[in-house]
Amino acid sequence: MTGTAIGGEEVCEELNDTPMIRLFLAYARKFADAPASAGRDSAMDEVQFWELVQQVHSAAGDDMDRKCEALKAEIGMLPKNDANDFAILFDTMMDRAYSYKLWGAAYVIHGGCGDDAFNDFRSSLISRGRSCFERAIADPDSLADEPFDETAWFYEGYQYAVTAGVEAVVGLRPGRRHPHPNRPSGEDWAEDDLPELFPRLSAKFT
Repeated sequence: MTGTAIGGEEVCEELNDTPMIRLFLAYARKFADAPASAGRDSAMDEVQFWELVQQVHSAAGDDMDRKCEALKAEIGMLPKNDANDFAILFDTMMDRAYSYKLWGAAYVIHGGCGDDAFNDFRSSLISRGRSCFERAIADPDSLADEPFDETAWFYEGYQYAVTAGVEAVVGLRPGRRHPHPNRPSGEDWAEDDLPELFPRLSAKFT
């Protein structure tokens, strides 16, 4: 008895004559020939994350209400996996910015900075794009070179726009991949140390 091999198994030629088996064989061949990646959603990487953030910032500038609406719209057009990844990458950047050094800079700029205000500051910093974010992480005192608008830099809402945009696509914001750090990275400071730690910011804002 002769047969046709599909996926390493042989199907009897006598059965091949039935319509049901012919349909089965057609689908089996189709999926056997399909590439392994077919049908999978894409995954957003860090470069794509920052490209989307920069695109929104370039369009909206310091108009944070407009920026949040634009962000929600852009996230709303993403595939589910990309929307999930955007939320995860946003949390990752928030954690990267959770440092005593950057908190000290925010304290000088704002004339004081509690937990909630620092959360808003980090979120607003991310909203300004990768270049500004990376410079601030490497040297918080370099923020003295940035144009300053207190509403734009301590805006409460960009992080909520991320959640709203992702939930519109996925239905539920994904949980954090890693727990939020228990404490900021780096060394703590005393208020009296801030002028020495951030001379340029202190000259500008005090």
